[in-house]
Amino acid sequence: MKPKKQDIRWVGKESFPLITIWKNKFKFLQMNNIETKAKSQLETLGYHLFPNYFPMYQIRLLKDILLRSNAEWFKELNHPKNVNSAYLTSTKYTKDKKDRETLFQFIGSDALLEIGKIVFDGPMYFLNTQIFFNPEDPNKLPYWHRDIQYMGIPEEKQFERIQKDFVWHFRIPLEKDPGIWMVPGSQKRWDTEEERNIRLELEGKKNH
Repeated sequence: MKPKKQDIRWVGKESFPLITIWKNKFKFLQMNNIETKAKSQLETLGYHLFPNYFPMYQIRLLKDILLRSNAEWFKELNHPKNVNSAYLTSTKYTKDKKDRETLFQFIGSDALLEIGKIVFDGPMYFLNTQIFFNPEDPNKLPYWHRDIQYMGIPEEKQFERIQKDFVWHFRIPLEKDPGIWMVPGSQKRWDTEEERNIRLELEGKKNH
């Protein structure tokens, strides 16, 4: 049984704070006009949608590079149940210097840094680049989770970490994407008993 429908919105499923940057038709946004709303929604719900944010030519360029990087990652770490690759800006996976320069120029671009200034009060640090994709195994279903559950730390410490760590996801679709599920506000609180049972598949519950 999944959480009640009214507690869920069709925008994401990450339990850490999440920024979703969706549909990529170019449109210049005046950040001053959206800063207050975005900051409020990020703090309370854990996400904000910035529609029509990047020009399509830029998305196509990024996609071409990242598909090559992802193919290198697959050579080493492919598994039919995988749903994402990671650390694609590494020289191990993005071998071409110009491709890496293009990726880091995008990561450090004003378009993303302006959003970062809304999110962070202090310095910002880049963590890594991932691609999410449909698994090869058709039996691998979407599942409820918190990223922190995979960090190998005791559960009692996990809630402490989400209170002090500020790890934000910038989610940028490279092609048409139906979206993901998230529980609004769960970046600031721990699970209810039902949510925990579902996420960890306890008491006969399933996380999909």
